Amino acid sequence: DQTIPFLRQALQWHGEEPEFMEAVSLIKLLKREPSQARRSRLQLQAAASVRKLPFNPAGLVVCYEQTGHVDWMPYLHSSLAAQPVQVSAIQHNMCMYLASTEASSCESHVRGQVRRLMDLPEFSEHAQSGSAPRRAQLADAYFPLTVAWITGDLAHHPVSRFLLGFLQASAGSFGHRHLLVDLKDHESESVANRFDAIPGLERLDVGRLAPNQKLAAIRELQPHLAIDLSGWTDGNFVTGFMARMAPVQVNYLGYFGSTGIPATDVWLGDAQLFPMPMQEWHQEQIVRLPRCFIAWQPPEVLPEALVPVTEPPTGPGIRFGSFNHNRKLSDATLRLWGRILASIPDSRLVLKAHQRGDEATQMLLRRRMQRQGLDPERVIWLPIAPTSEEHLEQYAQMDVALDCFPNGGCTTSCEALWMGVPVITLTGSSYVSRMSTAVLHGAGLPQFCARDQQHYLQLALEQAANLGWLRQNRAFWRHQLQSNPLGDAADLMRHLERCFTDLYRGAASASEAMCQ
Repeated sequence: DQTIPFLRQALQWHGEEPEFMEAVSLIKLLKREPSQARRSRLQLQAAASVRKLPFNPAGLVVCYEQTGHVDWMPYLHSSLAAQPVQVSAIQHNMCMYLASTEASSCESHVRGQVRRLMDLPEFSEHAQSGSAPRRAQLADAYFPLTVAWITGDLAHHPVSRFLLGFLQASAGSFGHRHLLVDLKDHESESVANRFDAIPGLERLDVGRLAPNQKLAAIRELQPHLAIDLSGWTDGNFVTGFMARMAPVQVNYLGYFGSTGIPATDVWLGDAQLFPMPMQEWHQEQIVRLPRCFIAWQPPEVLPEALVPVTEPPTGPGIRFGSFNHNRKLSDATLRLWGRILASIPDSRLVLKAHQRGDEATQMLLRRRMQRQGLDPERVIWLPIAPTSEEHLEQYAQMDVALDCFPNGGCTTSCEALWMGVPVITLTGSSYVSRMSTAVLHGAGLPQFCARDQQHYLQLALEQAANLGWLRQNRAFWRHQLQSNPLGDAADLMRHLERCFTDLYRGAASASEAMCQ
């Protein structure tokens, strides 16, 4: 609010001066107008090619991602990979983008990034910050363990919402000592106060500390287990996990790929996320919970706890929809959705991933749709809602949610069921393409998980034929969620604590065997 008036005045006085374009691009991204953000970055890049101007390619990469071009990421200039410190945002994002597209180059890029970071002279100094964690000891496993939940997402973010749900549901009955480590200062957007109200949960704020100080502060807690809730996403602390903060380190919840960090011991999920045999590359040991890896039981401080199931759409024809991010709209997804609309007269597709007034982003998507055989005139474009409540109420515009692939939904799938909308997903072979599969199995709805694209199409046809029942029974889907493991957050926490005990005991036994 303070920046925009000054920037408007500067543009009025000087026109589209390249030196302003960095700020314009950032603001357009924040306003969910990615095409305009991309235009500003390209203007800056062009100017920087003929005059001395600072240009950070990371911002342009994000613009491409938000206009739906994640599939371009494997082809970025190879010289970027040699600059882990100077352009760390690109390298971290690349790890995420390559995992999200099931790219064959994901393993080599992640391993290379880990190696380059650990080879930096600064890393040796960083790794010596504070006292190194001691080995796991079997005697400790018979007392409450100290579990450090480490995240950079204590804002309005899916991780904080899921985390709040199962910690709040178990307040007062923790079997272990739980510490929440806040890695990033979100200032006015922080939701840390929601966690401070949970009895028995402690919180450490290291958001304003330098990396060496963060590592020392976390090690001082002497956690038995450190849970990485960020992976390579924004606000992460990968170097802290590389240096090791606890005898047992776990990749869980916040990241949809292997971190590739040798010191991260476990990747925790469930049997739907990790099929037998495991088909995707991973550095960590795979551990499967005997139930759904997440729970959706919103505490009362979250808007979704109070919003009632929406009324159905009106009028002829079924309305399919997706509220997933533009980056998940792969060509294969658009092509299959085009087949569905072509097979069902009067059907429409409801989309929402950018501001409705951002005509340039819509134009780019419309061109992609036309190339993939999806008629953009049958798409209903919804605006980004200003509040969480209004966002949830927009589910009244759809009858059935269609999941994207290979990068499927997770939070959006939970939200859709919660608001009275069933979800059709295509089960893939990797974590990123099986998240909605895990959600639907957790809700007792495995019949909505398609084996292949033809099965996905068949499921959509069946729901179109069932439109009358769908519109009369919207409350069924929330009840289905609530009466299955997906809706039981306290049960998830019990399983997590039991798993943490087993993991620590296993590490302690291995440690004692090595010492003998």
